[in-house]
Amino acid sequence: MAHLLVIGGGVAGLATALLAARRGHTAEVFERDTRAPGTALDRDFFGWRRPGVPQAAQPHVLLGAARRLLRAELPDVHAEMLRLGARERHELDWFEVRPPARPGDEDLVMIQARRIVLESALAGAVRAEPGVVVRYGEPVVGLTRGEGGE
Repeated sequence: MAHLLVIGGGVAGLATALLAARRGHTAEVFERDTRAPGTALDRDFFGWRRPGVPQAAQPHVLLGAARRLLRAELPDVHAEMLRLGARERHELDWFEVRPPARPGDEDLVMIQARRIVLESALAGAVRAEPGVVVRYGEPVVGLTRGEGGE
């Protein structure tokens, strides 16, 4: 079992900590922002100014491979995203006449949402995960090497 230190509590940092904890490790996430995503989702959509995350208010799309990973590895996060308003859309729905079905078409479903929806779903799962601690308002300003190369 390892103890991970994760720098940044955005999508990648939260997902890393969550997946590690669910595999038996512990994780500590250091995030410079002072509050967790999803504490006030309606306000967060447009009112949360995040200079380090300029794309925060932009719509995001997770393609089929990311959706497949969410459903397999983090089904609670996937379900919470949908509960919070994310929408799934089959990529072949864009065609006026759908092409003939092929093997693998079932995986061509993308998830459309604002980034805050994914971050909120991940933050909620992390809060419920006993092996993860998130330290909001604690930016990392440098790294040092301990004695013995640790």
